Amino acid sequence: MIATTRPICTVPECPLPHHAYGYCSTHGARWRRTGTTDAPQTPSLRERLLGNLIIDQSGCLLWTGATSDAGYGRITIDGRSREVHIVMWEMFEGPVPDGLPLDHVRKRGCFHRNCASIAHLEPVTNEVNILRGTSPSAINATKERCKCGREYDAVNNRGARICRTCCNEATRRWRTSRVITARREAAS
Repeated sequence: MIATTRPICTVPECPLPHHAYGYCSTHGARWRRTGTTDAPQTPSLRERLLGNLIIDQSGCLLWTGATSDAGYGRITIDGRSREVHIVMWEMFEGPVPDGLPLDHVRKRGCFHRNCASIAHLEPVTNEVNILRGTSPSAINATKERCKCGREYDAVNNRGARICRTCCNEATRRWRTSRVITARREAAS
């Protein structure tokens, strides 16, 4: 019996067997899809970043690509999803200091989590980052008066600011309710 050899793909350095039109199945499909057998060129990280940024009226560089549930821009690098503002910082400023998250500084006009402008970012401690935000803890930290309108005049043993008058009134109400509850239980 005579052994016959099957022709190989006509693309240089492709050892796969010929399928149709002189190409293997991979190169044939690419040729039908794009009109060329050349591998698609992947854009560089810089092109991918800058191609998905737009400038808004406030001067923010807004990311138009994928975002996280929290609203931060996301980009995949080497199969790993990363936050865009951190990638931009590392690209133009160097590594982010250990233990310091990047804060989108409101005083610089940045109100968007998907902003990647280096001018709007600052590495700060986690505490400062939280207190600069709009969370309930940040709002309460800026308050100077209790809900009754009196100034905070003491600090409790957990470090929280308190109004002694409100605290004493709450303690008085609690003690009164305990006495009433104890009398009811004794009467029944």
